[in-house]
Amino acid sequence: MKKLNNDHGMALVMVLLIIVVFTIIGLLLMNLTFSTSKQVTITEENMQAEDIAEMGIIYMENVLISNAQTVLQPAINKVIANIAVENINKVANGEKEIPYTTDEILSRLNISVDNDGLLKGIPIKHQIGGQSDIHFEIVDVVSAYVNNKIIINFESKGTIDNNSHSISGTFELELNRVLDRALTPSTPNIPGTGGNSISDILGININALISNAQPKNTISEPSPPSVRIENQINYTGSIDGNEFINKDLYSNTYIQFKEIYNGLKNTNFYAKYGDMSVSNQLSGGINNTSLYSGTSIEMKKIYDGITNNSILYSKGTISSDNELSGGISNSKLYSFSDMTFKSFNGGIKEDSLLYSDKNLTIDNIFNGGINNSKLFTKENMTFSNHFNNGIINSTLYSKKDMKFGNQFSDGISDNSFLISEGNLIFENHFYNGIKNSTLYSKKDMIFGNQFSNGISDDSFLISEGNLVFDNHFYNGINNSTLYSKKDMKFNGQFTNGINNKSFLYVNGDLLFDNHFYNGINNSKIYVHGDATFKKGNVNVSNDSLVCVEGNISGLTENGINVISKLVHQNDFEQKCSQLTIDEGTSSTPSPSKPATLDNLLPSIEAVRDFEVIYK
Repeated sequence: MKKLNNDHGMALVMVLLIIVVFTIIGLLLMNLTFSTSKQVTITEENMQAEDIAEMGIIYMENVLISNAQTVLQPAINKVIANIAVENINKVANGEKEIPYTTDEILSRLNISVDNDGLLKGIPIKHQIGGQSDIHFEIVDVVSAYVNNKIIINFESKGTIDNNSHSISGTFELELNRVLDRALTPSTPNIPGTGGNSISDILGININALISNAQPKNTISEPSPPSVRIENQINYTGSIDGNEFINKDLYSNTYIQFKEIYNGLKNTNFYAKYGDMSVSNQLSGGINNTSLYSGTSIEMKKIYDGITNNSILYSKGTISSDNELSGGISNSKLYSFSDMTFKSFNGGIKEDSLLYSDKNLTIDNIFNGGINNSKLFTKENMTFSNHFNNGIINSTLYSKKDMKFGNQFSDGISDNSFLISEGNLIFENHFYNGIKNSTLYSKKDMIFGNQFSNGISDDSFLISEGNLVFDNHFYNGINNSTLYSKKDMKFNGQFTNGINNKSFLYVNGDLLFDNHFYNGINNSKIYVHGDATFKKGNVNVSNDSLVCVEGNISGLTENGINVISKLVHQNDFEQKCSQLTIDEGTSSTPSPSKPATLDNLLPSIEAVRDFEVIYK
């Protein structure tokens, strides 16, 4: 008996059993469905003939898709153009325009299903490997156009030597679904925007700050393919990902692979009630692909990243307990339980989005940081180890704590937002500072080790608990605002001063517990409690103002630019009760500063809690 040249590809086709097509025709997103029916009993003699028949199904699939694109695109364009011309005349005559609706377009659409249309080039007989006795034929083609649905039934007959096997296939194209998707595209748009009352103290809208960081829009669950395998898919060998290009794979339970090479490109996997997993490695990455699981998505190791508008959507967890090289780029991951990654080598970038309904945990981020992306979690967000290349023009939101467990390099910059409704903690070294960004914590904000390169360029650090720098602070504070509703502490050496229209507002005590270098210059400080500069000898420039309701230690209290309410009450009331944020410090107009924040800072609990809605 003759052998096929691509035994591996044949085995793959045999395992998959059925092909579901999902492709784009021009600008239209089409649902094309194929179904097959086979005999239950397959003898050894006709297994290869069956494989060849399934090759015919795949070949037919490609022909019909190509023909559909050729036929549908100009037909729909012609209808739309005709409506546009009619509307020009109607507007000129003061008449009501014709709507561009699915029903209107369908009523005008003329689709050819005969040999000059979708069936062009069919029937087909195709030799394999140039051998006349190994071939498939597409026969018994019957077409119908009923209720705006094109239905094509056919048989694929595979032959090798004298053994033949036939598989029946059905192609369905629902034109109303094609037009609905084309006329009303739906893509996730997260986060939403919002905003309520303001904090006159900071010139920044706290409610809006939190609200803007919360996802508001509906996240739509991916639709399953129309044709499916009602059993599990479990493949224990290595599979070439190119076999899946432009094909959909559906399982009523789980989809499990050991190893996929050459990546997943332009495909969709849907595991309705079970998990989706690759137990060894997926090389070549995930590119323009959607993966859905009703329980969990687990990838042991991914090479070449998740890229190019890919979507991973899990009703349970999403996890990778090894390296994800290439990172995540221009893709979206939704998990309605925990999301856990061992290591990102390549970062999270290019308008990517990660959403977790519980905890989001990433052990390491190398070579790319978080750039122009959004991360949301309804519980804790944890980066437990190294974090390289910083956070750039990105939003991170956690409903509970946000923690960076080890070295954080390359800073936070370019209008980034870190919003934590719990604690915000950097446990170890923080390099390259904070520039033109906003950090908010409902509870404490703590920098546990050395902080370098300062805070600058109109940044805001806002803590409704304590704000603590637990070690040395280098390069000072420039043109930025720091606020704490409780105490503010700098426990190590502080260099390069507070400068250039910066503003510190402390509702508790202010403590600089070590050397303070380069003074306070053209800036303002307001403290409700005591202010202690433990090593003393801090210079305060004439264009600066320090107002303290309690005791002052380490500064020369002079009633002019360093004023204690306990010593110079009249001067305090005159100069400090209307202390303002200078123009240029905040992006919003600078309001006057009252003596208390209690009636100004809104309750965070009053902000509408976000919920992700899915069908």
